[in-house]
Amino acid sequence: MLSMAIRYMNDRSMAEDVVNMGFLKCFQKIDKYTFQGSFEGWLRKIVLRTALDTLRSNERYNEKVIFVEKEQLIEKDHGDRMYYDQLIQLVNTLPKTTRLVFNLSVMEGMQHKEIAEELGISEGTSKWHLSEGRRILKEKIEKLNLHH
Repeated sequence: MLSMAIRYMNDRSMAEDVVNMGFLKCFQKIDKYTFQGSFEGWLRKIVLRTALDTLRSNERYNEKVIFVEKEQLIEKDHGDRMYYDQLIQLVNTLPKTTRLVFNLSVMEGMQHKEIAEELGISEGTSKWHLSEGRRILKEKIEKLNLHH
């Protein structure tokens, strides 16, 4: 849960707060868990919504929506290589809403309908932001000229 929260908060202490608030909400609403699906998935959704609510309510964190994962080697189609942290740096340069939609879609696997509901935008707008994010990232990766 902490690694997911860090992807959104970009600040470990704030991410820890989000996880703590998420667990508190979980315990307060444990009677609403219906044993449909995994408990982890239910908890993950609560923590994700807590992170999104925190971002919406705290303006200074709105510019810090990113995702961070362990350093991994990414293989591009043409045998080019780049490290995952380099890709993360490029994602961090995306406009705020585009970055958020990209993260929710790519990292969390959310559908456009869910993203639209969470962010208060249309499905079409969500799709556009994802497409725009991919386009921008592709251009930036190509500019890096990673051919060996």
